[in-house]
Amino acid sequence: MLRKLSDHITFYLFGFFKVSFFLSLLFLFAILFVKSVHIHYKESLASLNVLNSPVSRFKERMFFYSEIQETTANPEYLREEIDIFRFILRFSSVISTSDAMKLAKLIREESENYGLNPFLILAMIQIESEFSPRAVSPKGAMGLMQIMPETAEFIAGELGVSIDGIKSLYNPFINVRLGVYYLSMLINRFKSVEWALHAYNAGPSFINTASLERGIPAYVKKVLRFKNILESQRIAEEQSL
Repeated sequence: MLRKLSDHITFYLFGFFKVSFFLSLLFLFAILFVKSVHIHYKESLASLNVLNSPVSRFKERMFFYSEIQETTANPEYLREEIDIFRFILRFSSVISTSDAMKLAKLIREESENYGLNPFLILAMIQIESEFSPRAVSPKGAMGLMQIMPETAEFIAGELGVSIDGIKSLYNPFINVRLGVYYLSMLINRFKSVEWALHAYNAGPSFINTASLERGIPAYVKKVLRFKNILESQRIAEEQSL
């Protein structure tokens, strides 16, 4: 009887220690996992320049300087591309670092080609899609600059390039190239950035002489206000370095 009782006690104690051991291991792994996530989160914040001190901004610029300078020799262009790149990373959680670098170069080059302000393009992308390459509006506009498929076909024809169906508009590089060209067309047509932005948003066929006489539309105000914020922030950060 005592032997059986002893065996039962031994069995239950062994089971208890076995469960305790596995629970301890599980708890240890949980602590390590939380710690690794916390470290990754801090590193992500730093890479996105949320730690917005002059030192972190300086380190950030130096980190990407060597990558961009290989393809951009002009110091002014280089500085502009780095600033565009930093803004892209701030606003987008889905665009990779390498794509952000390529996109910054594309925005700077395409803006220069058509005499546009690259920070106006950044502001448009933020207002249109919040830097989400796969954004789709209720009306069917697609991608970073929210281009309608039929408009994309027309622009591609004007540029003499081919696009592989509407899914091409999810490609941020194709989308931005088409969007910048389209905005430049509208500016040439309406002879005004405000009118062009209004036409970009509402459609050229809806623009008439009375459109802006009723006041600047909310969309236009948002884009221009955001452009001014970007430029002011850029100047402030330049002065703080």
